[in-house]
Amino acid sequence: MKKRILSTLLGICMILSLVQMPAFAATDPDTTRITNDGNQLRWSNTATITLNMSYSRGTISWSGSVLGKSDVTKISVTYTLYKQNSNGSYSKVDSWTDSTTSSTILVSSGSATGTAGTYKLTISGTVTAPGGSESVSTDIVKSLS
Repeated sequence: MKKRILSTLLGICMILSLVQMPAFAATDPDTTRITNDGNQLRWSNTATITLNMSYSRGTISWSGSVLGKSDVTKISVTYTLYKQNSNGSYSKVDSWTDSTTSSTILVSSGSATGTAGTYKLTISGTVTAPGGSESVSTDIVKSLS
């Protein structure tokens, strides 16, 4: 009986050791990072999208990056900055576009003049590889003061 219980427990331990568990690391609270991991396939061509936004002395600074997988041949993105109105809707402040064909990573940054408040930075674009193109998008919403 002891051997049967022990072998069952050992089998459960072996199975649990094969299951991938997510790892969580401390992140910058000003940053949103979307990672394409093996447990939840979100994109075929894109590994990571990162957005960051901060505010200082009337200037809203932002940065973003798109990391394509190794066979990516082109990345084209549009960043759009919105400010939240008093009724909860958003008004467009500015937008920027960027693209690359020579690298699988695209890093962009910029700034806009604005007052303190709640802002939303969106990224939308296309990541192309030999197998086809895919649309990617995400956003970050922050109260900046």
